[in-house]
Amino acid sequence: MPRLEDTLDDVFDRNGIFVGWSQDMFLDEPIELLVKNLQVKEAVAYRAEFKSNVRRTVKEPKIHLTYKNTDLYIISRRVCWDLIRNFDPEIDYRTFLEMLEYFSLYKILEDYLHDYADRTLRCWVMETVPVGEDESRRTIITAIQHTETVSNIIHNEIVKYVKSKTEIDGHESFFRVGKSVNSQPGVSPTTHKRFNACYLRIIKGDMFLELQEQVGDGYAGGRKPRSEIRLFKEDGEGLVQMKPKMTFVRNLESIDSVVLYKYLDEIIETMEAKFVKKPSANIQYKKRGKMTQAEWDTIQYMWFANSFSKVEG
Repeated sequence: MPRLEDTLDDVFDRNGIFVGWSQDMFLDEPIELLVKNLQVKEAVAYRAEFKSNVRRTVKEPKIHLTYKNTDLYIISRRVCWDLIRNFDPEIDYRTFLEMLEYFSLYKILEDYLHDYADRTLRCWVMETVPVGEDESRRTIITAIQHTETVSNIIHNEIVKYVKSKTEIDGHESFFRVGKSVNSQPGVSPTTHKRFNACYLRIIKGDMFLELQEQVGDGYAGGRKPRSEIRLFKEDGEGLVQMKPKMTFVRNLESIDSVVLYKYLDEIIETMEAKFVKKPSANIQYKKRGKMTQAEWDTIQYMWFANSFSKVEG
């Protein structure tokens, strides 16, 4: 049930005005979330502001989500809409507005998070100025990754193979299309475009296997085909990679099936194994910042290799 008290006091001042953005932060820092770990703590479609002792209703939401032990907030109607249509692309803006008029936003979000608990969600976050007695910053979701679901025969075959070897929680195949345009100050709009990489994600517990296929353009000297396989694990406030990234410089359909499925067996074996934190482990998670993808892959794997040990037997 939704809480009756306001849990966003630190995000807005006593007049209902947003407290403002932190000045020393990375803009457009993406995070990956497992939808099954998202919960709605509070959600209302409209909020009140007081200016010159006059109360007015602002048609922007106040949404407080929890992700494990982390608080996340949405204060933009467009971001709220993009969260919903990421699950249900048929929801246009007019339909979304009608939903807000007739139904509880709390219940809408609760139902979508329940129905799509077998998905992942990529979003961008920014932090507020220090607030509250503890002078901590609040994390605001400023954009949602748009995706386009695809049907892929090879993906289906891989999912069927993995399911024959181990139990999974869910899977998804998609193109990334773009991220939501946010009108909040300091957040630049992003052009909606269809990217050239197709993704397969298979979720098991706090892990997900990601297969990314970069489609070539067929021109000499142009973009070359590439397929990459990563195995992620959630740990505290960050993601680690449980194996070094595997790269094939070819399209997925051109990879030797014996080689591909042998590597998938290694992935499945890792997903089935039990790992524990080393007593000396003390991961200091950093934001990616300006790291290249190769540097970021290496850092995420080193976090895992230096902090976890496999339980034998």
